[in-house]
Amino acid sequence: MRSTLVPVLVGAGIGAAVLTGSWALQTATLPPPQPGNAAGARAASWLLRHRLVESTLLVGGRVVHGRCLQTWLPGRNGSVRGALLQLDDGVTVLDAPGRTLDSEPWEPRWLAAAQLMLGGCSRILGSRIAQLVQHHPGVRVARAFAAGRPALALHVPMPGTRLTVFLAARTDRPVALRATGPRFSARSRLRFVRLTPGLLHLIEGRS
Repeated sequence: MRSTLVPVLVGAGIGAAVLTGSWALQTATLPPPQPGNAAGARAASWLLRHRLVESTLLVGGRVVHGRCLQTWLPGRNGSVRGALLQLDDGVTVLDAPGRTLDSEPWEPRWLAAAQLMLGGCSRILGSRIAQLVQHHPGVRVARAFAAGRPALALHVPMPGTRLTVFLAARTDRPVALRATGPRFSARSRLRFVRLTPGLLHLIEGRS
């Protein structure tokens, strides 16, 4: 038993040394991330850690309050992970893999997608920001003001829409959004909410 264990331990030690050396070499040779990419990565982390985000939307001079929950939704082959956005004007948007459904069927699909972003649906917005910083090494941020405080403006490309995510200056926490398109312009403020079992039951009961 001991004669078998010793070579294994020696081999593991050599493997660990090689892996550590490779990691150190990779860290030394790769350039440090750009400030915009680092800020975007932290913003995506904020979003992906939270399942519930509340928002205040300003659309066409009208204020609407929203609540977006990442939860399990009924799918064609069982439950799937998705987003449930509830607005206090009666509109509900469901987003699941491969489909986006709006409670107002006459509204175009692009509007439902914009509502999901402005509503701060965390997995959707966080995943889009994460893809941006992963595939574009030179992401830039600009100094701005949001919610009356200094912030960083991060531009996130979307088909047919110009989306700007405003990040708190010190923590890179997403605090506000602005979306503009050929037919609309809207803003929103975001607030991360701790999800409790009682709150989860209340939100899902209204869907």
